[in-house]
Amino acid sequence: MAQADRGSNWLARRTRAAAERAIEIGAKTYGSVKSILDNKLDRKPAPKRAAVPVIQPLHLIFSRCILETLNAVIVLALFMFAVSLFDVDILPSDTAEAAKAIAAAVFLGIGLGFFNVVMCALVGQYFLVFFILVMIGLYMISGAYLPPNLIPATLREYMAYNPLTQLVEWLRSAYYASYDPELINKLLIYWVGGISLMLGLVDERFLRGRFLS
Repeated sequence: MAQADRGSNWLARRTRAAAERAIEIGAKTYGSVKSILDNKLDRKPAPKRAAVPVIQPLHLIFSRCILETLNAVIVLALFMFAVSLFDVDILPSDTAEAAKAIAAAVFLGIGLGFFNVVMCALVGQYFLVFFILVMIGLYMISGAYLPPNLIPATLREYMAYNPLTQLVEWLRSAYYASYDPELINKLLIYWVGGISLMLGLVDERFLRGRFLS
């Protein structure tokens, strides 16, 4: 009986130490406590708290999104500058519509990026390979190389469910007056990007312990 009491007390002390460690790192979920126990981090002394705020996985993901967005803006600016040297006009006829399409592309990219990061943490690097292959496939059938009006109608029906196709057509509508932006399914882009972002944020909250372990 005494041995059972000692065992239960030992387990209670470990659980309490793991809970305290989870609170210190801001990962207040069951998965975080379990990860600390599995990795025996509760037995190790807690690192000395620095005088700087604790960086959470969400901060790293957001910073990567900002970095990638700034990188794309710089590349686009350099490309436009290089093209302007040859007196080639690449500015759209409807600048506002082009800006909306680019902003929607950034939103979609951030949403899919969040979802990809948390799924890689959950499944592993195999999901990253799968995600890259899927994105390559969606890009190849997005209509960037071959306009949808040159593709048979039966295939165009399937292309309409590709958010990248909608983005390409949206940006084309800013260059060519013959394109009707009202016919573009903008809601598909918003829904795919929004749902991916929501799933990424929710999963990050519940899988924070796996990120930190």
